Amino acid sequence: MSTHHVPIRKVIASTLTLLLALTTSGCFTPKLWKESPLREFAEPSQDGRMELRLGPLPKRDYLLAYDEVRERSERVRRKAYWLLANQERTSQERKPHFVKPRAARGLTIIPVFDTPPTATNAPPIYALAATDGRQVTVVEHGMAMGVFELPVYQTTRGKVERVLLTPLAVVGDTVIVVAATAGFVVLIWWSAGGGTIPGTDD
Repeated sequence: MSTHHVPIRKVIASTLTLLLALTTSGCFTPKLWKESPLREFAEPSQDGRMELRLGPLPKRDYLLAYDEVRERSERVRRKAYWLLANQERTSQERKPHFVKPRAARGLTIIPVFDTPPTATNAPPIYALAATDGRQVTVVEHGMAMGVFELPVYQTTRGKVERVLLTPLAVVGDTVIVVAATAGFVVLIWWSAGGGTIPGTDD
């Protein structure tokens, strides 16, 4: 009976290819935070029921109330916030500083249209809602005062779940890194000494 040998470098090269694939595509922690289905976002409902009010002087701002839904729940929440004060936050997909919807009581109503009114019928101040309910444009005396994105932001519910799972993900990443490191050490050792291992024909 003959004994066949496989060059050890070929075996190690194949092993390292697998390990490198794991280290580049199998890192659990980044995927947990960037691609995880556990992430939950809050966004305007399709029929957001926008209501806009003019803030009192000297504060020149617009109070917007709308219906919010979350990806993992069908529950509708009524939300309200000041557009100008939160414009930077909403443009960065951050949660605005919400106020109670009842803050709109006593404030001047600004009509919200789906299509621009004619010049003869246009009120001094009005708003145009985008068809998808995610944007509103405020117009005063025929001039656009600003285009505002409605809030789309990540909820704390998804963050808490991922924080709890992060230690497990870190352990998984550590195992992958240790395995890859061991593979490189073995490669260096065998490259220095050569050798073959029993097996099938090369």
